[in-house]
Amino acid sequence: MLNVKLAKNYEVNGYQVAISQKKNFKKSKKQNVVKGYSQSALFDVKKGKTYYVKVRTYVLDSSGKECYSAWSKAKKVKIK
Repeated sequence: MLNVKLAKNYEVNGYQVAISQKKNFKKSKKQNVVKGYSQSALFDVKKGKTYYVKVRTYVLDSSGKECYSAWSKAKKVKIK
């Protein structure tokens, strides 16, 4: 289990977290994290594998549509 903890940012409505075993994020898993409910994302991962994780924020515009920021730099994580 990979638990991605996020820093609190009160100016956004939520986060989107993506993980992948490939650095170019082909076939990545994505999960939305709504700010009011949780500050972390959980993913099922395999022991001994390396994963890449990146995050972006979103805000809701006046029509309720999500407007995303740019993705963060990918962080390499080795699962023990």
